[in-house]
Amino acid sequence: MIIDIGDKCVECKNDTSPGSGRFVNRIPAGNDEFEGYLCTECRLMTCEICNEEVIDYGGYNGMIVCDDCNPEEDEDEETEKKVDSSPQLF
Repeated sequence: MIIDIGDKCVECKNDTSPGSGRFVNRIPAGNDEFEGYLCTECRLMTCEICNEEVIDYGGYNGMIVCDDCNPEEDEDEETEKKVDSSPQLF
């Protein structure tokens, strides 16, 4: 049976309600026991290239990497630049 713990973080059980200091960047979350939110601190992952703790991350060659270290992010930006610089026909 899953228990709804309201505004508490499902990992650390800290309050994430407005005014708690943990409201911004919380996300709805659940696990096998609880349904509630996940606070910013519990969302952090360590980039396997720069070892910084980050919220925005992705995968690259089987590693967890931040957006700054992810070479695929650079490729996406280059593609966007090419698309943006193409002539517009109306």
